[in-house]
Amino acid sequence: SVPAIADQTGWQSKRVRRLPANASAYAAAVGLTAAVAAGATVFLQEPSSSDLTAFALLLPLAALSPWFRVSVGRNTGFHTGPAFVVAAALVLPPLLVVAVVLAMQPAQWLKDRAPWYIGTFNLTNYVLSALTAAAAADRVGGAGDGRFAVGGAAAVVVFVLVNHALLAVMLRLGRGHSFRESGLFSADGLAADTGLAALGIAVGAFAEFNPWLLPALL
Repeated sequence: SVPAIADQTGWQSKRVRRLPANASAYAAAVGLTAAVAAGATVFLQEPSSSDLTAFALLLPLAALSPWFRVSVGRNTGFHTGPAFVVAAALVLPPLLVVAVVLAMQPAQWLKDRAPWYIGTFNLTNYVLSALTAAAAADRVGGAGDGRFAVGGAAAVVVFVLVNHALLAVMLRLGRGHSFRESGLFSADGLAADTGLAALGIAVGAFAEFNPWLLPALL
């Protein structure tokens, strides 16, 4: 998925049976960072009853999103997951944001049938992208419609940039694709992903102000 899912076909395009040592080390570092960041969320904000309601409505939507995917370009594709991850980053405490990301993984693994290291890297990439997006929204957002919109914009930009940057480095180390070849930083790639993630602002607004309207929005 874009942002940051590599197609099995693209990753195997050079018939590499395993990742090079430097790519493996990079993946391990990203995974360790994601594990520490996710573990730290346990000690942060405790979910409220309204948080749990929004979470219960967002969770199945995120879990189903990887089934609706279109492959584009080289090593990338689109599905609607980023919209729900950004929405979670805007309205849920970090622990539930991580849970939304985890909920996407079973469908993603079943659909892609990618090697374990691809699935693991994509998971850790999403965790870090989602948590940094949540931190950005918390830093610049706040109460009121205007502040919510600004926080949403910050979350979208941070989510896309972090997600693409982590994947671009992996594709460079693991498969030898330059940043330009990957298309992750092309105008089309960034605009498409930003637009998709920006839908999460609307989803998050509904989840924040009246979560029961989410089915109508969708």
